[in-house]
Amino acid sequence: MAPVHGVAAGGYPSDLWAQLDSVRIFLLVVTASAVLTAFVIVMMRQLHADVISTHGWIALGLGVFFSSALAGGLMALVFISARRGYDDRIEMDRGDDR
Repeated sequence: MAPVHGVAAGGYPSDLWAQLDSVRIFLLVVTASAVLTAFVIVMMRQLHADVISTHGWIALGLGVFFSSALAGGLMALVFISARRGYDDRIEMDRGDDR
């Protein structure tokens, strides 16, 4: 049987494999983040880092979250700008005929 365009060898659409790869990467990142967070919490408890109050931890968590969200948003804007070619369309009007 001849292979069909857009269908992988197993009979599944090739888009499905791309989606599964992105899901695997997402799950890997979430798992690695959870393990790293657990490691940091255990190490801080062993080092007796209890000098930060509950409000301090909340402020720290919110600061990290919003800083990461801002960085992610700015990186997305740079990616979109580069993808759509906004950076390539800059024309400078010097005002004189050089």
